[in-house]
Amino acid sequence: MQIYPSITFLIFLCIFDYLYIDVNSFYINQAVGGTGTLLCHGKPRYNAEVYLYDYDRFGKDDQLSNVHTDKKGYFLIQGYETEFLPVFIDLN
Repeated sequence: MQIYPSITFLIFLCIFDYLYIDVNSFYINQAVGGTGTLLCHGKPRYNAEVYLYDYDRFGKDDQLSNVHTDKKGYFLIQGYETEFLPVFIDLN
């Protein structure tokens, strides 16, 4: 009995699609945010960029958001990530 390549490929796609949907159902949306005042030598830092990252143990870190400080050095930053594991946040 001969198995045709197109049928084998179709079966593979069906199994892959099922596993892909099943694995993605374990991912969760996780949100994080922060607020603060950025000071440099005791004075508010104007127009400084503040970055929010998800630190990944394996692979490249994900930038969640970036904002600029106002005239008083104040910033409000928020971001979210869809991950299987808990996110580890890094603020730069």
